[in-house]
Amino acid sequence: MRADHCGPDTRRPYKCPDREDLFRAFIMLLPRGRAWQTHDDGVPRDQSWLQRYWWAVAGESVVLWQSICSMTDQYFCDTVTYMRDELLADYGLPDECDPYGDICTRIAAYGDYGCEHWTAIAAAHGWDIVCSTFEQSCCGQAGHARAGYMECNSSPSWLNSQINITINIATSTAYDDDPCLTNCVGYATTGWARACEISPDSLICLLEKTVPAHVQLNIGTN
Repeated sequence: MRADHCGPDTRRPYKCPDREDLFRAFIMLLPRGRAWQTHDDGVPRDQSWLQRYWWAVAGESVVLWQSICSMTDQYFCDTVTYMRDELLADYGLPDECDPYGDICTRIAAYGDYGCEHWTAIAAAHGWDIVCSTFEQSCCGQAGHARAGYMECNSSPSWLNSQINITINIATSTAYDDDPCLTNCVGYATTGWARACEISPDSLICLLEKTVPAHVQLNIGTN
């Protein structure tokens, strides 16, 4: 059949059944007749023990149906509510880096572990950063294949990669939460000493949870 011969889409949007919907569905499952009070001129609900029974069953069943209907929301980290405390504990939250328990940041994947990943994590917590990486190319040399020794294109070092991060102070909203910084920003005058230093400790704490152990993290401010 051609598409232009198809009739209009008559599908109704999904609706989670409420107590009244479930009650009517239960009653429809009963046999027809006066004995089951399913005839057209049936007894009002508040005068029928049978209907009051199924109304009570519907009241209990609606809780289950509400849980089923909310499964889509419970699947995503930003809308989950059911057993949220237990879920936070599974991911080790809250912790010293994230006192508010942001599950989405903990489990988010932004692609490869690189500057794009760390920039996205920082931005989610109000940090505007510029990230760059540096890798030392190390190679083996004759006579240098000895335990604990490695010759690189610079001075000998166990380190083979670094991440350099510069924090843009003026555009980082995370500083607004610090009363000390709120009083300092905008009052820096030539020749005046800064009343308080900007500390990137919370950002370092946040990034160190995803930076590989062999990578050196260098953070500065701009």
